[in-house]
Amino acid sequence: ALTEKVKLAQPGPFDETITDTVCTFCGAGCSLQLRTVGEEYIRTTAEAGKGLNSGNLCENGRFKNGFISSPDRLKTPLVRKDGKLVPCTMAEAVSAIKAGVSSDLAVYISGRTTNEDAKVLASIAAKRGDKTSSFGINPAAESFYTVCADKLLTSYDDIKNADLFVALNCDVFGNPFVIMTAIRRAVRAGAKYLMASEVSAEVKEAIANAKKPVVVLGSVFNPEILPYVAMLEAKVLIPAAKANSRGVAKYLNFEKYGLVSAESLIIWGEDPVGYGKGKDVISAAKFKVVCDLFLTETAKLADVVLPIGSFAENGGTFTNVFGVTQSLKPAFEGISNAAVLAELSKVLGTAEPSQYAPKALIERSAAVINGADVIELL
Repeated sequence: ALTEKVKLAQPGPFDETITDTVCTFCGAGCSLQLRTVGEEYIRTTAEAGKGLNSGNLCENGRFKNGFISSPDRLKTPLVRKDGKLVPCTMAEAVSAIKAGVSSDLAVYISGRTTNEDAKVLASIAAKRGDKTSSFGINPAAESFYTVCADKLLTSYDDIKNADLFVALNCDVFGNPFVIMTAIRRAVRAGAKYLMASEVSAEVKEAIANAKKPVVVLGSVFNPEILPYVAMLEAKVLIPAAKANSRGVAKYLNFEKYGLVSAESLIIWGEDPVGYGKGKDVISAAKFKVVCDLFLTETAKLADVVLPIGSFAENGGTFTNVFGVTQSLKPAFEGISNAAVLAELSKVLGTAEPSQYAPKALIERSAAVINGADVIELL
């Protein structure tokens, strides 16, 4: 049988501590178990039949949490001096942030940030211009979640009970994630399956003849298709690429499609430069603070870098793609994100954060609707 190779300094047996928590990769909200010895991550498992995922984990959730105890993780803050990032104390880093961050601040929040931490970050932004965004959250998808909440799947039971799946510009059978596995299982049990690139006459007819149809979109899609999807008499599944995209999104002012420019930036848990995004926004800022687990390509461009903790070290809640909010439980004490945010709040100030909701501009009886309207934000 295949099993993980555990990296330990010496042979066991070891007394593992098991912590039930939630996966932080995609938005499925899978329950998992972190197994640790002291403050050392050992492996990830899942209990059969437990959680929304019934104990099933994809490759990411099962085998890709080794970053938790990576020796490459940041341990001390960094500040730029004479053009180079050098180690410093938290007090020195906070002092540099206080001096460098202007009243024109944009805060970028990762979709893997807890609801609680996202609210604090949004409250810091609210004090200095109220600009919030994300490099990794799809604004069109998040807007659809709000505008067409009645269209969304709410559980795995909706997948199990469906009699038709229409995959629009996505490959259900080539996707390893747990939600797609559930769809494949339903298809093998007898549900019909149709792949299409647009909402065609064939798609409309198939949906009209089904009792419980589901339309499945990929994590990347043309947002102009959403109004036509909304007019279909079917449930809709738009997989979230990040574990808490739905929870974080309500604090984000996407300004339609655009990324937010500002004199100062705080980037929390995102590495857009490493993925070829946002370098123009980052380069244009006069002062940049990056908060991350690693010295990423984005962090290398920062004026101040603050180390933050992984999901194994912090509590809070995530809201998954079905709209279910679940608790994240720390496996051991490490870097406290609450403590980092407390320091930022102290020097930058806070105000009541704005919560953004898309304009409900979709009229399902309309023949043609401008796709851009779907993501227009208040």
